[in-house]
Amino acid sequence: MVRTKLVAVVVLVLAVGFAGCDKAKGPFLAGEKFRSEGQFDLAIASFDEAWNANPTSEFATKAKVSKALALFAKAEKLEKDGKYAEMIDPLKKWVEMDPEKDLGRVPKAKAVYKAENSLNELGKSSSASSETVGKLIDVVTSYDDSPWKRDFWAAYIAASKRDYRTMRAMMDRAKKVMPPAPAVPYSIIWPDMERLAKMDELAHHAAGGKADDKKDDKGAKDDKGSAGKADKGKGGKKDAGKSGSKGGKGGKGKAPKKMKK
Repeated sequence: MVRTKLVAVVVLVLAVGFAGCDKAKGPFLAGEKFRSEGQFDLAIASFDEAWNANPTSEFATKAKVSKALALFAKAEKLEKDGKYAEMIDPLKKWVEMDPEKDLGRVPKAKAVYKAENSLNELGKSSSASSETVGKLIDVVTSYDDSPWKRDFWAAYIAASKRDYRTMRAMMDRAKKVMPPAPAVPYSIIWPDMERLAKMDELAHHAAGGKADDKKDDKGAKDDKGSAGKADKGKGGKKDAGKSGSKGGKGGKGKAPKKMKK
């Protein structure tokens, strides 16, 4: 009985000792402090240190959750500061961690919302980087399964490259399944693309009309030329006839004198 109690005490002491020596605890607590101060890079680094120190520790598990929160908070701050290009990396890492597995697609939906909101803000600026816009579109199309959104942004990219034929084709596809009243930024960008499509269509028809006019002009010139050649041919025959008549009259005149031998 005494021996059993002694073993239990030893086990308890060892458990307390190991808990006190958990190498993940210190970095985790440091990370929480940094996160509360808004120093998200330092917080993320501390949470990674906690996880690497002892992945089986309860502090390591907490560190993983806290890291996800720090990544999302960092992305939100960068979005608020208008640093959309820098926002993309922490936002993607947050989604990849899938911190809300029990809530299904919530992380992806939030990421898509933030990317779309950023695209809307960038649309108000004339100095928006095409690279940043492309990366934000990639976030939307990677985390949203809506086919019409893929076609919409494909049309947008085609328009930016002045490939209006592709733009119109993608718009036609998107229009078939797009909701009647899409949210921002789609409700703002779509009318602009429709105007571009209309202008391109008019330009295409105008170019086709000019080509037809040129063909008509060329045909008229060809016809005129052919008619001229025909008239010239008739005139030649007439002249030849006149010459023949004169020749005949000449035959009726005096015969040339014979040469003396």
